[in-house]
Amino acid sequence: MWFTLDYLFSKQCRPGWSFQRRLMKRHALLFVTGGQLELCVDGEWHRLESGQYALLAPGELAEARVSSSEPSDIVLLSFSYGEARPDKKGNVLEEPNALLFDNHLLRGLPFGQAVLPLIEQLEITGLERGAMGHWKQTIVFQQLLFTLATEAQKRKQAQGGMREAIQQLVSYLDEYYMNADLSLQSLAESYGISWSNFSGIFKKYVGVKPIDYLTQLRMNHAKSRLLQSVRMEEVAQQVGYRDPLYFSRTFKKNVGITPSEYRKISAKENIITLSPHVNDYLLALDMQPFATLPYAGNDHTEGLLPYIADKLRGTRLIGEEFQHDPDTLVSANPRMILSFDGLWTSLASLQNIAPTVNIKLKDDWRSLLFELSAMFGRKAQYVQWIRHFEQKASLARRRLAQGWKRNETVMVLIASSNELRVYGGRRQLGEVLYRELRLLPPQGITLQDHYTCVTPEQLRRFEPDHIFLATTNSNLTGAQVKELRESDAWNRLSAVRRGNVYEVSSWLNGHAPIQHSLSIDIAVSHLLKGASQ
Repeated sequence: MWFTLDYLFSKQCRPGWSFQRRLMKRHALLFVTGGQLELCVDGEWHRLESGQYALLAPGELAEARVSSSEPSDIVLLSFSYGEARPDKKGNVLEEPNALLFDNHLLRGLPFGQAVLPLIEQLEITGLERGAMGHWKQTIVFQQLLFTLATEAQKRKQAQGGMREAIQQLVSYLDEYYMNADLSLQSLAESYGISWSNFSGIFKKYVGVKPIDYLTQLRMNHAKSRLLQSVRMEEVAQQVGYRDPLYFSRTFKKNVGITPSEYRKISAKENIITLSPHVNDYLLALDMQPFATLPYAGNDHTEGLLPYIADKLRGTRLIGEEFQHDPDTLVSANPRMILSFDGLWTSLASLQNIAPTVNIKLKDDWRSLLFELSAMFGRKAQYVQWIRHFEQKASLARRRLAQGWKRNETVMVLIASSNELRVYGGRRQLGEVLYRELRLLPPQGITLQDHYTCVTPEQLRRFEPDHIFLATTNSNLTGAQVKELRESDAWNRLSAVRRGNVYEVSSWLNGHAPIQHSLSIDIAVSHLLKGASQ
């Protein structure tokens, strides 16, 4: 590993000062030692306060400005970084412009007290002439990088400890949700979490506030009990509510219908879905929707998602795209309507037709599948599906272990009508590749990312060994893919030169159980075929 400090820039910037937008050719560390600075990287603005820094990587578009009424003190260190690795013949190959640290997109992190003296030493050693002076400056610069890396590692470990505490707390709620005397404040403090910060920390790691998580947990268990021969008062007590009336109001607020209405719903009679993707979940639970809205994707099969079209032959289509036909809904006489957050219709208008439940599509498709299984009394089908899926994923990992180079990286690249998106492992096809198949993402892509917009030139900083390429449903003509394939930046990528680009259908980048199961088959087929070439 080698570092070269190219230049050091220290300046007090007056109000109104700006750093014009430019393409970064080297790595750069930007420290704010006084005042505040607004920094824009690839179109996204960040506010840096005094005592914070940012790390910029080659290929990023950066600009900065002082918009406050007070001056800002900044220090900019531009440097080159790379790794020296032996090839198969023992020759040492230098790879410049590699990314610094695992998480290179550092924006607005605080730096410790040890950093400022090192910056001052860099300024002093920069005045010394000759090889010895340059050597001394290099040593100080490496000390600075080591200090920043150590601070980042400690911060990551501290966050890991907090994440573990939150996970334990969630497990406790999952087990003792029925306790009517459960105190979230006492529970948080018992796990060493300050009550004043508890809600924000919990939402950061779980995605929702703690009270919302507990309420939803109780509602899911209530749905399961309502489909059994249990008195309403007993259901309320079994899920943590002493007052049945309060339970009923809470249930209607969260589910959209009263517990009594919910109990009358039959899982087998005239269920209408207003999201084509929810049909995937119902089919996984061996349920057949009576009617559904058409799928708006450019790869549809007679208005249905192509990979489940054959399973929905008996399902009627109502309306078009995201707009249902009210008259058709009324004439269908549905027993239940499954709506979703993105529908351009109020729940109240649907409730006039039939009991309506609003489905919230989540990053974790397993939790939504479980909620639906509890809603319709299909927990046995849920367990069977999850067991089947886990077995398939395990078998796929074993197949890849036998015919796949573990150190090779895989990228998911999706072209919309106006942008290119590099996906992380948070959901969709990225989740299949990085979480289920446990493949290696390019450096700079994490399991927590959803997607990042890039230019063709910025793809060079990832340099993946394999690329899964698809379009979004909004990209009707595929012009973005054609333009990408004709660009010089694209054709310089090693994955492109090696023929390791796999163009897949738009639906493959979905987020549902059957879709993920099929994605495993398709991904493994492409990767093993590419490995054999």
